Amino acid sequence: MCQSAQSLGLSMGRMCGVEAREMIHSQTKKFLDQDPPRDDGEVAARRIQANALTERVAGIAYASRTSRSYPTAAGDIFDATRSLCDSELPTTNEGLNDLFQESKNHTSTISTICFAVRAQRLNENLVCRLETSL
Repeated sequence: MCQSAQSLGLSMGRMCGVEAREMIHSQTKKFLDQDPPRDDGEVAARRIQANALTERVAGIAYASRTSRSYPTAAGDIFDATRSLCDSELPTTNEGLNDLFQESKNHTSTISTICFAVRAQRLNENLVCRLETSL
C-alpha cells in the first residue's frame, strides 16, 4: 500500500503545478508517516485510507488542471481544495463515503467558481461589443 501511495503521489504531482504538488505531497506524507498496521482491523482501516488518499489526490489534480484554465480563479479554487484536505483520512467505510460526498461537493464548487469566471468574461465581451457598436 505504501509503495502504491508513494507512486500515486509522485506521478500525479509531476502533472500538477507547484501549489497542487505540495498539497499532494502533504496528503501522501500523512498517509506514509503512520505506524505500520498491527492487526487485520488496522489493515482494513489503512485500505480505506488508501482509497481516501486516491480520491483526495484526484481532487487536487483536478483543481490544478482547472486553475490553469482559469488563472484568475486559482486562489478560490485552491481555497476550496485546501478545505477538502483539512480533515484526517477516514478509517471507516462511513467516513470514506463522507469523503466521496465531500469530493463531489469540491468538484461542484470548482465548477461554480469557473462558471462565475465565464459569466464575467461573457459580460465583459458584451459590454465591449455594445460600446464598440455605439
